[in-house]
Amino acid sequence: MSYEKLVEKLRQKGWSEQDIQQAISILSSPSSSTRSWKSLYWLALIMSLLANFFISIIVVPFILLIPTNWKYLIVFVIALSFGALFNSLLNEIESQGGAYVLSSLFMPALVLANAYFMIRILGLLSRYTTLFRFTSFTASSIVTIYSLVFLIPFIIQKIKENVRIV
Repeated sequence: MSYEKLVEKLRQKGWSEQDIQQAISILSSPSSSTRSWKSLYWLALIMSLLANFFISIIVVPFILLIPTNWKYLIVFVIALSFGALFNSLLNEIESQGGAYVLSSLFMPALVLANAYFMIRILGLLSRYTTLFRFTSFTASSIVTIYSLVFLIPFIIQKIKENVRIV
């Protein structure tokens, strides 16, 4: 980056050459705050990943105990919230210079991992406890709803990237 105009203005203001060089080196060096923001985004992604697995493995089985169809709305809201959170975090990581294929691989892999763990946990709960006796249709519909709704923000963002409106 060229700083000729800045150097001339600083010389006119009476700055020494050493101070000008130090100012230019500070402006030219990559910001440590950028690195700390990247670390913060990755930490937020890891914490969100743990929270998402906690929600999908611990909370979703208890949602199945709700006798009405409100459970589908609750699962919808939880999945949409976590999908939007992950999508925004992955977009920020990519915009900070991260891997550009990260979200394209991460989101579907996360959905598959979530679905696998939810099905395993729900199967174990229904096999070993009488409290969680439910039909396999209910469990699979909850897992399907969670998985599909989780991907909605990701799919919308990918469509926006690929569709150019005049």
